[in-house]
Amino acid sequence: SSKASHAPKAPSAPPASAQTTTGIAAAGKLVLDTQLPYAPNRPKCNSILHLFDAWLFDAALAGVKLHPSHAAQAKERRASSFIESKHSSLSMDLHADTSSPRDSAYQAGRAEACGALCRIFCAHKTGEVILPEYYARFYLVMYYGLQTDEAIVSGEVLSSILFNSCSLLRCDLTGVQLLLPHLLQAIELVLNRNTPDFRLCEQIPYSELRKACIHILLSMLCLPLHFKDLEIKDFIKRPDDKPPVTFLSLRTRITDLIRVALTNETDSQNTQMLLGGFMLVVEDLALCEQADNLLLQPQHDLSDPDPQGDTAFGLFGHTTSLVCNRLMATWKTDLNVALAAMELLSGLAKVKIRPPNMIMCKRTVKWMCDLIVFQCSRPAPSHSRDLHSMLCAAFKCLQLWLVEHNSLLYDRECLHQVLEVVELGISGSKSQPKPQEVQTVKMKLDKDSKSVSMKNRASDPPKFKGNKELMPASMRVKDAAEALLTCIIDQVGAFPPPCGPESLFSLLDERSLLKFAKGSSLPEHGSLFRYFVIDNSVIVGLLEQPLGNIEDPLPTVTALIRGAFGRHAWTMQLRHSPRTSKVSSRAHLSDPGRPIPDDNVGVQHNVNHRYFPEGVEKITQTKADKSIPPLESVLTESQAADVDKMGQLIEQVSTFEKEISLKAKTEREKTPFPDPATECRPPRVCNEYQTARLFLSHYGLLSLEALKEPSNSSVPPDLVMLDTTNSGLYTDLEALDFIPSRDNDTVHIFYVKPGQKLPANILANVVSYSNVQPQFVEFLHSLGWPVDVRKHAGWTGHVATSWKITEPEEMDDTDYQCGTGGSLYDGRQQVLYWADVLSEVALLVPSPDSFRLRTGAATTGSASAPASGSLSSELGLDNKTPPTHRGGPYTSSPDPASTAVTSTKPSTLLFEAEKAGLVSSVGPSNQRPTQQQQSPSGKGSTSSTSSVTAGDAGPQTLLQQQPSPGTPQEVLPPVTVPITNVRYRRHGRQPGLMSGPDTKVLVVWLESFEDHENFPVAELLPVTSTGQEQQGSVSTGSGTASTFASTSSSQQKPPEKDIYIIFIHALQNSLFRLHLVEYEKTQSKMAMAIPLVDGMVVSRRTLGSLVRQTAINICRRRRLESESYQPPHVRRKLKIQDMVSKYRCTLSPSEFYTALFQDIPK
Repeated sequence: SSKASHAPKAPSAPPASAQTTTGIAAAGKLVLDTQLPYAPNRPKCNSILHLFDAWLFDAALAGVKLHPSHAAQAKERRASSFIESKHSSLSMDLHADTSSPRDSAYQAGRAEACGALCRIFCAHKTGEVILPEYYARFYLVMYYGLQTDEAIVSGEVLSSILFNSCSLLRCDLTGVQLLLPHLLQAIELVLNRNTPDFRLCEQIPYSELRKACIHILLSMLCLPLHFKDLEIKDFIKRPDDKPPVTFLSLRTRITDLIRVALTNETDSQNTQMLLGGFMLVVEDLALCEQADNLLLQPQHDLSDPDPQGDTAFGLFGHTTSLVCNRLMATWKTDLNVALAAMELLSGLAKVKIRPPNMIMCKRTVKWMCDLIVFQCSRPAPSHSRDLHSMLCAAFKCLQLWLVEHNSLLYDRECLHQVLEVVELGISGSKSQPKPQEVQTVKMKLDKDSKSVSMKNRASDPPKFKGNKELMPASMRVKDAAEALLTCIIDQVGAFPPPCGPESLFSLLDERSLLKFAKGSSLPEHGSLFRYFVIDNSVIVGLLEQPLGNIEDPLPTVTALIRGAFGRHAWTMQLRHSPRTSKVSSRAHLSDPGRPIPDDNVGVQHNVNHRYFPEGVEKITQTKADKSIPPLESVLTESQAADVDKMGQLIEQVSTFEKEISLKAKTEREKTPFPDPATECRPPRVCNEYQTARLFLSHYGLLSLEALKEPSNSSVPPDLVMLDTTNSGLYTDLEALDFIPSRDNDTVHIFYVKPGQKLPANILANVVSYSNVQPQFVEFLHSLGWPVDVRKHAGWTGHVATSWKITEPEEMDDTDYQCGTGGSLYDGRQQVLYWADVLSEVALLVPSPDSFRLRTGAATTGSASAPASGSLSSELGLDNKTPPTHRGGPYTSSPDPASTAVTSTKPSTLLFEAEKAGLVSSVGPSNQRPTQQQQSPSGKGSTSSTSSVTAGDAGPQTLLQQQPSPGTPQEVLPPVTVPITNVRYRRHGRQPGLMSGPDTKVLVVWLESFEDHENFPVAELLPVTSTGQEQQGSVSTGSGTASTFASTSSSQQKPPEKDIYIIFIHALQNSLFRLHLVEYEKTQSKMAMAIPLVDGMVVSRRTLGSLVRQTAINICRRRRLESESYQPPHVRRKLKIQDMVSKYRCTLSPSEFYTALFQDIPK
């Protein structure tokens, strides 16, 4: 057949006549992967067959004894005018004696003719018509060439047909299903054995022949469940006692074949293809049973992992057992195969089987734990980045299994194994390893050592965490193990959370909490929240004011806890009695009771006490007694008058005191008993508390050891107070909240009609439902669920609109576009969204409007602010501008106008703090941004370019905003938006906070399969911008914020860019052909991810799921390999540490304790 030259693509394809064979390796061997692509302008199959049919068909059947019914038809074939004069000399004897010895050269010619015919028919274009006569004669050649009986099999012919028929079942050939039983029988002959039982074609290596057979197998996996009981016609009349062959009758053979082939396969690439096919078989069967409402009957014994081998329950058990055994036995040393196996296991974890096969689920988790233990126990020279990538993938696979089958952790043995593996990943060793593990690992290094088994025996007491030396395999492995541990504690049995799968942590923030806080008092120079950092890894914001829905007069504290794995909100009360007891403002102390008063107090005796005995006056005085003269003897006349006056005053005071005493005694006698003024009453219940101090004290955080500075001055104490008077704290809190707890991926979907090459035409297809095939819209809805970007708290496909809510919940259905072919999900109003515990995916269908906005913004923004690619103004997304929140997040009485807006993500903590008067550099508390627009509904909304002032240096460029037809009026952008030297202060995540490779996954729906060669990838790349492409430092309102990558590496590397394209073509039999292309890829050791494989044919019910899984796995593999990637929880942890170093209050223990009793830290 005619084919074009292979990659790299030349400007023009070589002449068709110059391409006559498949790709040829340097050693003269044919290699399937280097097969030359077909020429775009190749002639039709009919034209080639008109010229060469007589030669090719005669040569293909040379020396073959035909069935009588076929021989009659062969003699009446149409003669070609080109060879009519020589026809007699070229015709072969169709009834040759098969017992005569065959000429090897004769069979080689026949094999070449069969291969040429296969290549011609596989070059069939979409919608191309081939004459029925050619179909009949070709299928007849195939029928005889695919014979596998030992008496008549021709190895060269068979191998040539199989090698050149990879696309036979996936190019819409009329009636090609007739060959299905014979193709299956032929590939069984190849795949069921490790060595061939027949003579191969000399140019075809056996591994390449197996690969071709796997391609054929992948194109027939969905046929049995698709056509079911439809009968397959025979080439010759079958006996009456033989049942007809149906598609469903071949299902068991196909399933057994892929299982045996996977067991026998040794080639890495072939194994990965079979793993992808296995995932398709299991999911297709499970979804088919779910659609038919088939459940395992109660009488089946669920203790048997395979009660019925032909059910999804049994196939699930076979698959997990086979894959795990092979992974432990041979695949654990091959990175690509191991990753493919774990991708298959991750996909199987999500397959819904009723009832679930819990026995195999438990075994799978155990096998994964054993794999991690084995890989971690390998000697140091064997540890490499590839090995650690495998370990990280294994930990992620375990996460999915435990979340999807949370009942596994109720099994004590399974829980113990998982936690041991987590301990091994974090610390590098187990506290109490099993003796056989120590024996196996260490005896290999020193077989002569007799003391190996005596170390860390199971009978020894376990090592505690504080006594172990932390030596993990690598920091990546440690991070993956920490993520698994947190997932076990936070997510297993609790996913999805109450707020939905779009967010793994609480949507409450300071602003939403203060709307419901009691009281309106604001500290003179600080925040209502007090921030502390625990162990240099957790920021705790404490609100001491109780919320409005809490009526009990109890000490109440609301805590916003920000850690490496997200943000959580807790409200805690100090209770001294159970909730069943009513709490009031009165004390619960009862009256102790007192005796009855008795007026009879007995006889009172008045006794005048003497200071000296009575006999003292009888003693004769001595001269010493008279040494002090009396007062009268030394006084003068004037002094005597003063003494008399003093005596009168003393007498008056004495008389007054006696009168008062008598009056008090009289009043006391009149007072009833008990006296109300002196009655002992219980104290009043305290209604004002310093709950932050109580919280820290009750949790044991206020110890002197926690406040003590470590010897290493670079490490802060265990408890640190943050300075809330620093305005930068709120900016960094916002930045921390916009670092998600999961990876995020984006998939862009395009629709291509026949012959389209221009981006404008391709994007215009999705504007109207009438322009697309109905299967395309169904495919879109199978990828994810629609979400409104204004009410969505997760990833939306662009950083400008992600992880925040900017509109009220009340939305009018008329705001949305109707009757579109998918353009509704272009990211301006809605996107398709899907998420699990590990990642979240936004699926966008670009439209002409989104293309104009993105390309226009990129053109105008590049002239003045080339590094500001994530701003919503630069990308033309100002119609999603967050509204103005007049009440600050740290004020307890927000403006009523702002209460109508629900914002569950902190969009501008600094901005709100400024308006609350917390930042001295800003003017009055009610100061508005520079640019502001008033919506028709009366709500104030701040333009996303509010930080741009007229005084900024540089020319201003005006960007005309183009609203979509269905854009609501209240979110229309202003007429012009000046873009100058933009300074990053807000509007979502900053590009500098991102890390990892720039991986783009495009899904292209083709009406004509041949259009994949002309798809304008480079022209459509601007519309796939997500705002995460820019790397490096970014300018903020108060300085320059460095990237997170700079905290771990000072060297700046060029951005890693990878583009993967998944082409989908709907076949006439309602199945779908897949074509996977790596358009632009950095140097990589990793192969393409599964479950989708290039050339695979999938069913309608599995298409969306498999495409989504493949896109996620592609991005996940690139992150595993990238050196610039850091997991989200690591980026959050580094951000927290950076905030501690910038905003900590350096206080002595006495100053710290004193600050707890004050409003703000001094």
